[in-house]
Amino acid sequence: MNYKMTVTITNPKTPDGMCSDLTMNLKCCFSIDRRTPYGNKTYLLITDEQHNHELLLDLRYDTTYNPEKKTEWLEQWARGYWNGENGAYIVKSLSVVEA
Repeated sequence: MNYKMTVTITNPKTPDGMCSDLTMNLKCCFSIDRRTPYGNKTYLLITDEQHNHELLLDLRYDTTYNPEKKTEWLEQWARGYWNGENGAYIVKSLSVVEA
């Protein structure tokens, strides 16, 4: 199942009047490896539009992942990944739709 994530992130420490926004259009592709006997057999590949950057997540033992609620899981993952803590950017806007 494929999803498209459009996320705008920003530096929470940016002074007023300055811009640090970065908008990314990401392709999120869930896949099941039926050959593995481990966990829920699910992986997630996230790529940018140009395929310059890829992130592969192993969801086999992720207890927060619910295959019936992929959109909600992606939203929670994005808000946790870009949470504004320890120098990380924070989510300013987020859209996840089935592709």
